[in-house]
Amino acid sequence: MPVGWFEMPDFANRSFRAYPALGFSPFIDYRLNRYFSVGLSPEITLNVIPNRSDYHVGEMLLLDARLQVRYPSEGRFEPYAIATGGYSVIWRADTSSASGPAVGGTFGLRVKFAGGHAVFAEVSYQKGFQTADGGAYRPSYVIISAGWQVGF
Repeated sequence: MPVGWFEMPDFANRSFRAYPALGFSPFIDYRLNRYFSVGLSPEITLNVIPNRSDYHVGEMLLLDARLQVRYPSEGRFEPYAIATGGYSVIWRADTSSASGPAVGGTFGLRVKFAGGHAVFAEVSYQKGFQTADGGAYRPSYVIISAGWQVGF
């Protein structure tokens, strides 16, 4: 569940909050060794809206490359960190789309159970550098995620 801020053109030089959004982000990682993995993650975020009276509802599609560092343990708990970078497009209703790069970072905890299965919880920060109509249209989100993971 992302919540955050928007940078966008404003004559009064105000900053805007972003309305809470809902997203989905499956991923696939390739384990390089017991500490590092690399992967890709397409992300879809719905309800990308700045808190402004003339807002336009948007949906963001982001393709991220991931580098994960984990602290392997013999127990059930495995902390990790992820650095991401990619390119995104925000489709806005009744107006032009915004596009540009995005970067992020994540801290999480994986709880292993039943073979290759695990549940995880994580907190992320994502910063966009999108532009639309020659100006900034940049969401920055703090994201809280939880999920189920299957390893092979």
